[in-house]
Amino acid sequence: MSDDRATVYFDPETNEWVYRASGLGNCVRALVAIAGGYGEAISRDHKDLLGRTAEEGNLHEGAVIDKLAKEGWVWESTQDITSVQVIPGVVIRGHIDGRGALPGDPLHILEVKSMSNKRFDRWMKQGFEGFLKFAYQITAYMQAFPDHDVIYVVKRREDGFEHRQIIPAGEAPLSWSAVKRKVLAVEGYRRKGAFPACDITGTDAYFCPFFYLHDEVVDEPTEMTEEMSILLGELVPRRLELKGMEDEGKQAEEDRKALDKEILNLMGSADKVMVEIDGENYQITKVNSGGSSLDNAALKSDLGDGYDKYVKSYRYQYPKITAKGKTTK
Repeated sequence: MSDDRATVYFDPETNEWVYRASGLGNCVRALVAIAGGYGEAISRDHKDLLGRTAEEGNLHEGAVIDKLAKEGWVWESTQDITSVQVIPGVVIRGHIDGRGALPGDPLHILEVKSMSNKRFDRWMKQGFEGFLKFAYQITAYMQAFPDHDVIYVVKRREDGFEHRQIIPAGEAPLSWSAVKRKVLAVEGYRRKGAFPACDITGTDAYFCPFFYLHDEVVDEPTEMTEEMSILLGELVPRRLELKGMEDEGKQAEEDRKALDKEILNLMGSADKVMVEIDGENYQITKVNSGGSSLDNAALKSDLGDGYDKYVKSYRYQYPKITAKGKTTK
């Protein structure tokens, strides 16, 4: 079940600051920004895509619950909202997909994730080490239910294949102290009104929705998130198409200028001529035009050191797209 509330928000009903378990894996700077009411730099298309992904995830959760029920699992509850206190006035809140067990077994927490082929392959290779957000989330849930094992199901969307694992109680992928330290770090900066440095490395570090608050320099190409890959898959071909048209236009402009010189030479001293081409009459008129520009070399020579104060520098960025060959599977 999706939740469209902020990842960090104040709940006036309980008089608490709430950290959503699903968002704890964001960098501390992003969490502080969210708590401070900063808006995410995210396009409407991306928002729509995330909404569709959440809805699809809900469908897969229901399918997994139904499948486990047919295998004998009995569900005490599904979609429970749970909270765990970090310090007085600060809680982690989230919803677990279910609590149930096979007959005779103790209750388990159910957590379901659905993934594309690419992400599923990465999950099989890296597990929670490659999906830190999932690690934070399930660790918080296991703190809320310390005596529950977890049945963790990751479903490959394309064909329905499932990877299941049991995480024993007390063996969460992260320690509770690590989760608690992160929340307390965010709280400290939130209360001071200051921004910390980003604490995330790897793929997710460079695609933060608050990138405008970061000053990290990216030197190496990084794997995109699934959602951004889908969007770029639509934008990059169009960008390449437009760049090709632009390049053709520049070449056409150069060719046109060369022809202009030839036409003017053929007109000689005439300012206006008439010519018939394929039954059509065309009037060709010489148009005098001109303009002015600064002679920077002369200006610099005249002004000497004083020239620098008239120089205005600017910087800009643009994406350079380079084909790297076909992908292999």
